[in-house]
Amino acid sequence: MRRDAYSRCFWRNELIKEFFIKWGYEIMYFFHALFCRLFSVFPIDKKKIHVSCWNGRGGFSCNAKYIIQELEHRFSRSYKIYWAVNDDEILHASFPDYINLVRFHSLTSLYHQMTSFLWIDNCRKDMPYKRKGQYYLQTWHGSGPLKKVEADVREALVTGYKYNAKKDSAVIDGFLSGSRVDSDIFRHAFWYAGQVLDFGLPRTDILFKKENAELKAEFCRKYNIDPSVRFVLYAPTFRDKKKGKEFDYGMKIEPVLESLRRKFGGEWKFLLRFHKNNEITEDDMRSHPDCIDVTSYIDMQELLCIADAAIDDYSSWVYDFMYTERPCFIYAPDISDYYDIRGFYIDFHSLPFPISENIDELCNDILSYDEKFRIQKSRDLLRKIGTFNDGHASERTVDWILKLK
Repeated sequence: MRRDAYSRCFWRNELIKEFFIKWGYEIMYFFHALFCRLFSVFPIDKKKIHVSCWNGRGGFSCNAKYIIQELEHRFSRSYKIYWAVNDDEILHASFPDYINLVRFHSLTSLYHQMTSFLWIDNCRKDMPYKRKGQYYLQTWHGSGPLKKVEADVREALVTGYKYNAKKDSAVIDGFLSGSRVDSDIFRHAFWYAGQVLDFGLPRTDILFKKENAELKAEFCRKYNIDPSVRFVLYAPTFRDKKKGKEFDYGMKIEPVLESLRRKFGGEWKFLLRFHKNNEITEDDMRSHPDCIDVTSYIDMQELLCIADAAIDDYSSWVYDFMYTERPCFIYAPDISDYYDIRGFYIDFHSLPFPISENIDELCNDILSYDEKFRIQKSRDLLRKIGTFNDGHASERTVDWILKLK
C-alpha cells in the first residue's frame, strides 16, 4: 500500500512527468530519424508531392485539395501526388484518379514523404524529419481569429503535443495565412519563426465563384431531395467529454426549421456536421425526418457553398462563410464555460452574427434577422482583420511552389 501511494505521488509531480515525457519523445524522435535516413539513399523527386490532411482522416479536402487542383489545371498529370489517407472507402472515393493513395503512417507513405520535394499538411506532423532539398508547406485547418490555439492555450495541451509542435514548426518552410491577424497569431502562438505566406486560404477560393449551383444540384441528387429545398448547416466545434459523457449541444431542430420557414419562406432541411474529433451519438437530432447527417461529407467548403444559412458556435469556419454573405447565427449554450477553458482572440460578442445561448433566443434571432446590417458588419470585420482571401489564393500558392525549384 505504501509503495502504491509513493508511486502515485511520484507520477503526480509535474516536473518528473514532463522530464520522462520529454526524453521519451526525444528517444522516439532519434530512432524515427534513423529510420527516415534509410530512405535518404533514394533521390528526391522534384515532381513528387506528399500530402496529408487531418492526419489521414480528411479525404480530398481543405486547402490541399484546391492547391492540387490548381497544379493539375496548369500541369495536367505532370506531378506525382501521393496522399496519405486512412483505409476508408468513403475517403478513397473522394479522390480523382490522378492522385496516388498511400496508407497513413505506413512504410510506403514514409518512403514517398522522404523522397518528395514538397510536403503539404494541415495538421501537425508526427516527429518530422526533413532532408535538405525538401520543403514543407503548412496550410493549417483553422480560418480567422476566434478561439485561442496552440501556445496561447499551452496549459490545456498535453506535454507530448507541445514537444512535437515545436519540432514540427522548426521544419516548416511556409505557413499559409488568411489574414493579417492570423499571420500575427502564427508567429507568436505556433512556436514558428519562418516565412508566413500572406496568400489567403486556397479553400476559400470556391466561395468567391458564382457558378456553384451544380454543387447543390449534385447534393440534392445524392440525397434524393427536391432542388427547391433550402439548407441550414449546423457544424459545432469539438467538445471534451465530461466524466465520460458526451456534450449535450441542446439543439432542437423543429423550432429552428419553423423559424427559418417563417422568416425566409420555402422548405428547409437541417444539415448536421459534427467535428472530426468528436464521435457523437445525438440520436434525437439524427432521427429527425428533416435532418441530414453530413458528418462524413468530405469537403466542408462544398457544404458552405450549398448552405442557404448556417449555425456555428466557436468554430472558425464562420470566417469562411462570411464570404457568401448569407445568414449566419451563433448558438453558444456553454459560452461561459468555453471562455474559461479556451478564451478568444477577439471579443466574441463583436462577431457580426446574432449570438444566442438557448433555443428560444436562437429562434428570435432568426425571425429578427437584418440582412443588410449583418452583411455590413461582416465586411467591416474582414477589413479589420486584414483578410487576404479574394478567390485567387490557390494561384498564389502554386506560384510559390514553382519558385521552390
